[in-house]
Amino acid sequence: MNLKKLNIKNYINSHFFKQITGFSIVGIFVTVFSLGLLYLCIDIIKLNVYFSYIFVYLISIGFSYLLNGKLVFKSSLSLQTYLLYYGIYISGMGLGLLIIKITKYLFSFNDFINSICATPFTMLWNFLLISYVFNKYQGNKIKENFSESI
Repeated sequence: MNLKKLNIKNYINSHFFKQITGFSIVGIFVTVFSLGLLYLCIDIIKLNVYFSYIFVYLISIGFSYLLNGKLVFKSSLSLQTYLLYYGIYISGMGLGLLIIKITKYLFSFNDFINSICATPFTMLWNFLLISYVFNKYQGNKIKENFSESI
């Protein structure tokens, strides 16, 4: 691996770059969808913040799995990856609920803002673990292509 010279063209055309870009686009789309649904549940329908967060999170996971599995990772959808995907996002939801609790304790934000505070932490958590799972089931293509682009 030659770290002195980064070949940007090869990197942009790499499998890794395409997947991380696609994952990010799906993440943004699903996040906007989730925030809109969360706002509807909390501020319009006046549901409990914890119930709303769990409800929206579960719907968004399924939507994200379909989009990422088919469009980003071009993977056949299986029960095994579905359960792993849900497991990772459920652990992220636990992290998000903990962050909501902490922000409610530390700050005087409203419940919607507390929910938004959890988003960057859960996004990073989910990306790192989902990338690992899909890389494991997709082989070493990403690592090989990334190494070739450097």
